[in-house]
Amino acid sequence: MDKNLARKNNRAGLLITAVGFVMFGLSFVAAALYVS
Repeated sequence: MDKNLARKNNRAGLLITAVGFVMFGLSFVAAALYVS
């Protein structure tokens, strides 16, 4: 396994996870605003 490729994949995974958390947070905030 290429060490550089593994690092790139790991960074991509972290980025995707961060984006997912942001999307989840935004949808939660939007729902809270919509309900209130």
